[in-house]
Amino acid sequence: MTAHAQSTSFYPLTFTPAFESTNKGQLKLMNTADGMEHTFSLVGVGEKPLALEHLVLHCTANQRKTVSIRVPNVTNQRLQYHVSSDLPIITGAKTISVLSLQEETFDVALLSRRRGDYSGALCFVADGKPFIEVDSDGDEVGGPAPPPTPDLEGYTVWYSLEVHVLPAPCIASIPVSCAYRSATEVDIPITNPGSSELTLQVALQGDELHGANELVVSPSSTEQYRLTYQPLSVGIKSGSVIFFSEKVGEFWYDLQLDGMTAEPVTLSPMQCELGRSRDAVLQREWLRPDAT
Repeated sequence: MTAHAQSTSFYPLTFTPAFESTNKGQLKLMNTADGMEHTFSLVGVGEKPLALEHLVLHCTANQRKTVSIRVPNVTNQRLQYHVSSDLPIITGAKTISVLSLQEETFDVALLSRRRGDYSGALCFVADGKPFIEVDSDGDEVGGPAPPPTPDLEGYTVWYSLEVHVLPAPCIASIPVSCAYRSATEVDIPITNPGSSELTLQVALQGDELHGANELVVSPSSTEQYRLTYQPLSVGIKSGSVIFFSEKVGEFWYDLQLDGMTAEPVTLSPMQCELGRSRDAVLQREWLRPDAT
């Protein structure tokens, strides 16, 4: 570089850490005119790497979906990554090897037992040991393996994940109708063909639906789940009842809710002389929203 007199010059220096670490070094600049040497002590801190990419994935409850993800290796050595994720709905191989300065595809399987949104990470961490390929006799292929590279231990490539699990198709669509400010009950048969007791968590979607939040079904039997529909307004709405257990996953029923206009109430005949007035008391039983 050339440093002009009576001015400040800059020497371009690039720090590109491959993984999270602290690196120390020196930069020496020598004046070729008088031989004077200038020494700079350098400290480079490789911070936690950013996600290689933010992946938004979609799948359906109780249905397996396979997604391919690219895994690069920017080092000059073939690496073996250990794979981990904090999302239990993701499974795949425990390791993957990638040649130097190349990339491979890694297949992950998505399988969630219920609907919902999930977020987490998928990490590939190198162990720093060179990958040794052997033949059928157990002999190393391509000569002796290179020495281990401890500096590559902990080299990490990772993805941030956002997984949206959609509900599977409903078991059936059930029409339910009831007059405004009245109530009707609906029984849904649930069968347990297994040999052990089945406990189901129940979630109702719809403000005008009421029922138990759990249903227990004995082995090889059928139980009726009873819910109550109490419309507080007139019109057609949609609702659902969702059953879930770790054994069988999630299944649900669609409810087509029809709040109908109430039948008119016929009052007793009223009599009054001309020019006068008379009061009448109207009695009407209004159901509370939480009534059963």
